[in-house]
Amino acid sequence: MAITSGIALADDAKPFAGQTVSVLLPSPQDANMAADFEKATGIKLDLQTASWDDVSVKISTALLAGTAPADVTEFDWSWTGQFAAADWYTPLNDTVDAATLDDIKGSTIFNVNGKVLAIPYTNDFRVMLVNKKQFADAGVTVMPKTLDDLVAAAKAVKAKGIVKYPIGLPLSATEGASTSWYLLTKAFGGDLFDKDMKPLFMAPDSAGYKAMAFEMMLLKEGLVDPASTGLKDSEINETLFAKGLTSIMISGEPGRLGAYNDPAQSVVAGQVQAIPVATESGKTRSFGLLEGLGIPRNAQNPEA
Repeated sequence: MAITSGIALADDAKPFAGQTVSVLLPSPQDANMAADFEKATGIKLDLQTASWDDVSVKISTALLAGTAPADVTEFDWSWTGQFAAADWYTPLNDTVDAATLDDIKGSTIFNVNGKVLAIPYTNDFRVMLVNKKQFADAGVTVMPKTLDDLVAAAKAVKAKGIVKYPIGLPLSATEGASTSWYLLTKAFGGDLFDKDMKPLFMAPDSAGYKAMAFEMMLLKEGLVDPASTGLKDSEINETLFAKGLTSIMISGEPGRLGAYNDPAQSVVAGQVQAIPVATESGKTRSFGLLEGLGIPRNAQNPEA
């Protein structure tokens, strides 16, 4: 499928020009993606986007029913085991050459028993996003490097009455909440599982336990909106942070910076800054959450 190549083709080398490929991805995406792809390949993109959680549900529901939600879909790293076992996706070994796969870092995460089920298109690593104007208005002049600094900055913003709940943190039963907990576990210097996949978060002195206690402290101190127990991370991003109702996104997505700083999409344009993840020690840590593109077996236009 041409969408996996990302290679601009000459006008006489566009065998699928004029055809349409449907693509289902989580928002936000590059506003020029469809136009750029059509220019490069001649293929029109029917680009459908929704929140990450909604995309996940739509894909799983359709595949369980034996239909394809789109010709090309999001394929998150965390779905690899489940999707491979269900045999829902067409292997791409004959579509993408070995040299290209070797050149794409992290592509092995989508390789199961020699079958390449998806091609990475983004390394969704995490940072913290802050509203630098709200920080300045609260007298915070140095960006936090430690978690103590982060809490102090949040309390300063709250004390000035700039926002009621300065920290954006999903606490619902969603993957976004798990991602934030894992990031904070990293921030406390640990991991959730050992090399044998035994849990490391049960003991009170473990990083995972401390991370959860930290989240509960933020909620108890009134630094996180109690409504967050029922909100997805996308909702906090779009209805709180983008509207200036919170000052800090704990598990920030660099890909949202464009939308946040676009006056047409955000009331905080020009105010948002990405900073390294604050940690207990002050030495930043993060991780990447690879996302790929896969072709469901029942796709209507798999050749294009």
